[in-house]
Amino acid sequence: MKNNDNINYLILDSIGKIRLKYSDRAKYVRLSIESSGDIQLVIPRHINVNDAVKFVFSKIAWIEKKKRIVNKKKLLKLNLSKIELQNFWRDTEKKLFMLSNQYRLKYNKINFKTLKSRWGSCSSKNIICLNNLLYYLPDYLIEYVMLHELMHTKIKNHSKEFWDALEKICKNPKIKRKELRDNYSLC
Repeated sequence: MKNNDNINYLILDSIGKIRLKYSDRAKYVRLSIESSGDIQLVIPRHINVNDAVKFVFSKIAWIEKKKRIVNKKKLLKLNLSKIELQNFWRDTEKKLFMLSNQYRLKYNKINFKTLKSRWGSCSSKNIICLNNLLYYLPDYLIEYVMLHELMHTKIKNHSKEFWDALEKICKNPKIKRKELRDNYSLC
């Protein structure tokens, strides 16, 4: 079978629908699973579709494992009224201020944004940016993110020194980080 740009999807009983994308630039067949659970197969133009399908069958165990992980995660999307968001900002700002004073970790400013790839950040000027999607997390994970970013006001990297210092003010930070990664997906 030759590559056919008209074939957009492949449906396999064992895995379901796979979106096909033909590429002039790709050198290898590439399989990916998006946070929505959609599966995409990138096929270089020089590769025969039958060979690409064989590749998919060789990866069925991997696909099933990744789909289980994706299905387990909660995909978060911001769906709040303006009042709910403003209340969240106010309460979070108060909590950050309290933690900052309690642990003597000073920040200059706080911003809120809906971010796609991170829960928070701390700039070189100690401006902390927190993701609006924190609203949906349990309080102990919100506090972990705030303490993590506050620690970056003192230590600007993720060195052993950073994690040791964070451990002193936040119980089990690496376990909380893993919980965020394993159970929550940003939109």
